[in-house]
Amino acid sequence: MSAVAARELRKIYLQGETEVHALRGVDMTVEAGEFVAIMGPSGSGKSTLLHLVGALDTPTAGELEIAGVPLSGLGEAELTEIRRDRIGFVFQFFNLLPTLTAAENVGLPALIAGERPSGRARELLGVVGLADRADHLPSQLSGGEQQRISIARALLREPELVLADEPTGNLDSASGEIVLDLLRRLADDGQTVVMVTHDDGAAARADRIVRLHDGLVAS
Repeated sequence: MSAVAARELRKIYLQGETEVHALRGVDMTVEAGEFVAIMGPSGSGKSTLLHLVGALDTPTAGELEIAGVPLSGLGEAELTEIRRDRIGFVFQFFNLLPTLTAAENVGLPALIAGERPSGRARELLGVVGLADRADHLPSQLSGGEQQRISIARALLREPELVLADEPTGNLDSASGEIVLDLLRRLADDGQTVVMVTHDDGAAARADRIVRLHDGLVAS
């Protein structure tokens, strides 16, 4: 079963009375355990595609399955469940809560799901090499450390799919390399990763590159 299967995926936005065709019929399959980088110039549709795959937005037309589950026709409650349980998100700007410690930020998805905190948050901090930062606030951490915490948070509920949107875009080169090493290691251990990036060096860490141009897959 594919982790992601998109067929003839289209997305049209309205800007006033003008239609903007962000995606024009994208076909893309990501196999379980694969690390795929999505690249393309600004306006090519790469962020739109990632938002659709993450169930953060709905397509205008086409079919999309996540881990074998068709998203078309699902209600908001069901989409929320998929986002919560099947997908982990890593964003460019970390999105950590400033008043929570590193361990509390990692454990936040469990609290949102109504579950009691467990030792898994601290275990995952060890996985990303930050066990000694568990009780630090985000303001006490470097950008690279904050991004590694956001990766640990994305893994908390053992999602089938991790989506990373420009995960190194706000980092210096050394911190970026550490984050890419971590994503590569996750994929080597069987985690499915889809990453949007504008960086050729970052994309080279993936198993495969999907290039978008004007809302279509170019290669």
